[in-house]
Amino acid sequence: LTENCVLDRDLVAEPLSSAGFDFYIETRDPYGNSRSSSSERFELDLSPVEGQYEGSFEIKSDVRYVSGGTYYAQMSHLGTFGKHVFSVRHEGRHIHGSPFMINLIGGKIDADNADASFFRVTSSSSELIKAKVLNLGIDDDLKIVLQGRDSNGALTRRGLESISFVVYWNEPLYLPGQ
Repeated sequence: LTENCVLDRDLVAEPLSSAGFDFYIETRDPYGNSRSSSSERFELDLSPVEGQYEGSFEIKSDVRYVSGGTYYAQMSHLGTFGKHVFSVRHEGRHIHGSPFMINLIGGKIDADNADASFFRVTSSSSELIKAKVLNLGIDDDLKIVLQGRDSNGALTRRGLESISFVVYWNEPLYLPGQ
């Protein structure tokens, strides 16, 4: 019976949104006919392989009967990105093809959900700068750590290619030889 449950689309073929994704599960009897029962029990499970559970860690899943042996399944509020193992079980047993190796990506960075940390880096240490004014020595480097999140709170790297910033000086910059 479980071997006759299939998804309506290939979840492995392309990255899925960390905001959530949906699909249909089609159940058939051993002869390939649509099942008419609406009392099937499905379980959805997601675990990271190369990713992090951060952001809005409130993963929600829902499976509802539609008709003719077809169920609508939805995963939302994932708050994670990277490679994950996604399992679909019917009555406790994996359906055909499960578990699936999927890739979750966040949406574009939302400026209201992005955090930036500034570090003063010397030859001997790295120190978090909490002040609004950055005091750096002549041989110090500035390290900026950006933590991008999309509008759903999921970690994301999408949009980092378009980040820019401007440095303003309170005093004229003195360069040796001027």
